[in-house]
Amino acid sequence: MPPSPKRNILLFTLPWLCCTPLFAAEGDKEPISFTPLWDVSWKDDHKWVEAASRRPVLYERAPQSVVVLNDEDLNNTPAFDIAQRLRYEAGIDVYQSRHGQIDIGIRGFAGLNSPRTVALIDGRDFNFEFFATPFWVGALHPTDIVRAEIVKGPSSVTYGANAFGGVISLSDRDVGDFSELHTLTQIGSHGRFELDATALGPLGRLNGPGPLYFKFSAGISEREDFDGLRGLEPGTDFPRAVQNDEDSMISSRVSLLLGTKLSHDHQLEVEYYRLKLNEWDMIEDLAVGSNHIDLNQHTLGMRLIGPWGEARYLHKETDWFYSNSITTYNAASDYRYTQGIVNSKEDQFRFQSTKRLSDHHVSFGVDYLHWESNSPFWFKDANLNDKSTWRTVKTINRAAFIEDQWMPQNSNWTLSSAIRIDDHNIVGTNTSPRIAANYQINKDQFIRLSYSQGYRLPSPMEGYLDQYFYAISDDLDEETIKSINLGWFKKWEDEAEIGIDIFYNRTKDTPFFVPVDEAEIEANFTAWLIAADPTRAPGPFFIYENLDNPATLLGAELSTEKTFSDINTTAWLNITYQDFHYEDDIIYQSSGFPVASPTTFIFNQNLGDDINGPPDWKVSVGAHWESDRHPWQVSGAIRYVSSRKVFAFASSQWLTRDQASRSTLDSYTVFDLSIAYDWGYESDAKRMLKLSVMDLFDQTHTEIYEVTVDELIDSGENQHTNEVGRNVVLSFQWEL
Repeated sequence: MPPSPKRNILLFTLPWLCCTPLFAAEGDKEPISFTPLWDVSWKDDHKWVEAASRRPVLYERAPQSVVVLNDEDLNNTPAFDIAQRLRYEAGIDVYQSRHGQIDIGIRGFAGLNSPRTVALIDGRDFNFEFFATPFWVGALHPTDIVRAEIVKGPSSVTYGANAFGGVISLSDRDVGDFSELHTLTQIGSHGRFELDATALGPLGRLNGPGPLYFKFSAGISEREDFDGLRGLEPGTDFPRAVQNDEDSMISSRVSLLLGTKLSHDHQLEVEYYRLKLNEWDMIEDLAVGSNHIDLNQHTLGMRLIGPWGEARYLHKETDWFYSNSITTYNAASDYRYTQGIVNSKEDQFRFQSTKRLSDHHVSFGVDYLHWESNSPFWFKDANLNDKSTWRTVKTINRAAFIEDQWMPQNSNWTLSSAIRIDDHNIVGTNTSPRIAANYQINKDQFIRLSYSQGYRLPSPMEGYLDQYFYAISDDLDEETIKSINLGWFKKWEDEAEIGIDIFYNRTKDTPFFVPVDEAEIEANFTAWLIAADPTRAPGPFFIYENLDNPATLLGAELSTEKTFSDINTTAWLNITYQDFHYEDDIIYQSSGFPVASPTTFIFNQNLGDDINGPPDWKVSVGAHWESDRHPWQVSGAIRYVSSRKVFAFASSQWLTRDQASRSTLDSYTVFDLSIAYDWGYESDAKRMLKLSVMDLFDQTHTEIYEVTVDELIDSGENQHTNEVGRNVVLSFQWEL
């Protein structure tokens, strides 16, 4: 049963809604009972949102389009985790490149390791900072997730950099007056194994509130490879590359929260989180195959919460090791074997306060971020085994923000205005405004018009990496976006609802790898050839810089839901349309130069004006049935995703081919099904056994980009296993 006050989009309405009048007749109008802006005492049934402003706001007053998924919604589809659950939502694109690697975008802005979506769990990001992409697999505690809010559209005014397409905010469990235990066990195809548990409650007195409370979570995750392409069989182990085995990802995690009630309305919390990735074979667009990463991450934090707002400090340390997985070693081209260690530290502080001033609700605060990293990746001539040759890079950002929501007394209008100013030590000052007007037609219907701006910073890989045959522009700027959104939402009691959103996005300064001048390519190659140093990469031949080529995305979303009470069934339909294109075609062109024979680095290919855009169409329709006298539940869904065009820089293999790698990923239609048996259906406790099958009829498809066996052989890589198909998972949830 996907959404609820979520719903967004344009186009079609369900037949059962078509025969219902959109607006009440004049004689049927009822006076609107207005709830003050600051009254969120009825925080249930999707009536409130928090992620749009980082404070609770009634759904109809939110300044942006927001999808709300509560605990029920997260279970009532065939999906078996939060990332797969988001596949059913309008305006959200889910791309799975490996069994343990998923990238999620909002309203068109996503791709492989794309830092255009901010993802948080209880306000703390769970991203892999090198690529600025979230750890959707292996890092989260599924037993501690009870709610998800997806803010659609630029949200830098609230979250700063990288809230470019939007924000995915996950909420964890609140500690109550009694002890609780929640567990999840999953086994499935492709070696899937998940074991996670969360315990929480008061300390001291088990049957009533006390001054101290705790929450403890622990879990492990394992994944094996998807089916896919293989090049050569793995060669003999050697120190310059790690050989891939059958494991795609192995992780363990633990988190602890201790809190105390300083008074009846103040709380102080201390938190600790540790993630250990023993194995993560990921895909990125710098090497053709699946590469190895292992990682250790520690986060320590402190939070003070009161009626005035919240103050929070987080300290995170991450150490990780990367190695590509080329199968045989060739000393004459040692530069192809990339290995590196990255040590990084991050300190973050946020203060936000909310004050009521007559008919206004004002939020204001400050953000501070200090991140630094030491690694051989940041200097071309660094030696992995000599730490004195490594380079340290640093990011410092300071920000201030303010938002005012105004609802004139007994008015149908809610007016919102907000602005955030960021001062970044590299890209300078960014101003992120947002304005919105909400008009409540009646108690079950409203219209929202909003304008917002956002930006995203280059990830460390994009902004600092100094390896192989590409370079980073010295004046690389942030990518910016401006967006307009018009939305309408209506609900018919508890029986049906519909939401429509139309949106327009305009982006500038998209970062992209482009070839340098032919003369510079030849000069750089000749200098490398004369030096005769096989450990140093030739080049640079390409530079990562901002395109002077704006992009436009025009989109529409429709979300509908209908409950058939007499048969205990809820049906839903979500449709997304997105038309994405750059102002001009992107052309890769170089005359090349003769090294020996034939001429190399010669290419002339038009990538088109819609390269790396989202699919034009995305449709999902489904239903959820549950018995009122027996513990059975059944969910089914059909998903359709149209084709899209992608460019793979790594797969282009410039030394052996004369064309950039551009491919069209085919459209696909799949059917998902789940059957669940819930022993706790007559009580508040959950004892659910659920069998989920995503893609029941196994239409294998690729969601990132395709490679060929020849490409794997040419590059010496072993595998590129990312063919997404049937996925069978058996889940058991148990609560005490």
